[in-house]
Amino acid sequence: MTVVKKSRVVPFTCEQMYGLVNNVEQYAEFLPYCAQSLVHHRDEDEVQATLVISAAGMSKSFTTRNRLQANKMIEIRLVDGPFSHLEGFWRFDEVPEGCKVSFDLEFEFAGRMFSMLLGPVFEQVTDKMVDAFCDRAEMLYGKR
Repeated sequence: MTVVKKSRVVPFTCEQMYGLVNNVEQYAEFLPYCAQSLVHHRDEDEVQATLVISAAGMSKSFTTRNRLQANKMIEIRLVDGPFSHLEGFWRFDEVPEGCKVSFDLEFEFAGRMFSMLLGPVFEQVTDKMVDAFCDRAEMLYGKR
């Protein structure tokens, strides 16, 4: 099983950063390797969405159900996709400098073939996610 843990303190509010991460509809505009995002269901407590990841001539989609705690946390759970396990969270903690953004994810591919083909790509995707959201915040809210 692969475990990803990333965090970064940014000079933006937790509300701003939560808003960026919760805005799944915009992911394809700025997330590396994200070719498409489709929201199936959204209410104030939950979002169910599919992401299409494309890299090295391959394209795979997966669907998650994300439980929302406004401006504090987004819990991620696998619904469907090439994983036997995928769960994690985004957490947004207020700090004197702004907001500490934390991203924790555990995943395991369903089968050796998926793991060999998609593992390196998905590790790159997850490794760059926090930076991509921080860069997006600078673009939208200005460098501080």
